[in-house]
Amino acid sequence: MRARGVVIGIDIGTTNWKVVAYDENGQQLARVRRPVMVHEEPGGRAHYDPEEVWGFVVEGLREVARQLGPEDARRVAGIAATSMGEAGVLVDEAGQALYPAIAWFDPRTEAQGRFWREKVDPYQVYEVTGFPPQYIASVNKVMWIREHEPARFARARRWLCMADYVAFRLSGEQAMDFSLACRTMAFDIRRRAWSGELLSLAGIDPALFPLAVPSGTALGRLRAEVAEATGLPTSAVIAAGGQDHWCGALAARASWRQGTSWTELVPSFVENGVAAPETPVVEQGRANPTDGRSRRCHRITSSRRKGRSTRPAGRRFGSCDGCPRRWRSRCAASPRRRERAC
Repeated sequence: MRARGVVIGIDIGTTNWKVVAYDENGQQLARVRRPVMVHEEPGGRAHYDPEEVWGFVVEGLREVARQLGPEDARRVAGIAATSMGEAGVLVDEAGQALYPAIAWFDPRTEAQGRFWREKVDPYQVYEVTGFPPQYIASVNKVMWIREHEPARFARARRWLCMADYVAFRLSGEQAMDFSLACRTMAFDIRRRAWSGELLSLAGIDPALFPLAVPSGTALGRLRAEVAEATGLPTSAVIAAGGQDHWCGALAARASWRQGTSWTELVPSFVENGVAAPETPVVEQGRANPTDGRSRRCHRITSSRRKGRSTRPAGRRFGSCDGCPRRWRSRCAASPRRRERAC
């Protein structure tokens, strides 16, 4: 017997874009998939057209509704989107995209990445964000657009990562879930808030970033014009989704474990643990901002840990006897010595 509730997930990934409907027992009911529409440029540059992304979402939802049939389409209770982490869209006051979405791997922001490594203490960035300074971060894309497209940047009112942009077009509400906020390199993962200090160093107004919310937060209902275009009900709740890696880890039934690396689940990054929002995995042993690892807020809210902060055992990252500066002076010049010491 088919379950009564139906939910839809949208994934704007690096390889494929998908729209999939499930019943409340996790049984797949309908599915649409197509290769990513990426526009490649000389020098390794690449971008996504926000209108092409939105066009796929509408067409995908329409096709999923057709596959479901009128009865099940009317039972769609919720929709959420996931996406790659760092790519995003600058929108103006009216919510119109001002510039193509720079692909997360696009190297044009290498100069901005060097700014964080050379002009700012990388340990400071890592302490706050859990993100080792890298050119791929969203904040670097914002800085690049400001430098190279000043007229467009002057009209910008909000930066939305790709999943957030989809949710905005579906609901009319602007927000960003914690796991995507962690990929901006502007989010304080302990305070669950935008870092005014780091954004001040970048010369960016924190108001450019939307409200950060836990994954699963209800943002609003499906807009009437989208409902009419897709055949889905206006009663469907649009919820904040998350970064594709962590949502995929959740689907694989990964859970937070102290000292466990999930490289087999998330091959693009080396991650120490899958943490709940109350438990950012920053303070793991042998962790430092030069090892290529990132720590972030996961999409799950753990009722067992709710309302308190749990710190994994082991030395604080990047420290010898608890002192980051002593660590730097003693170990930074020798990876093997650093490994032994920490």
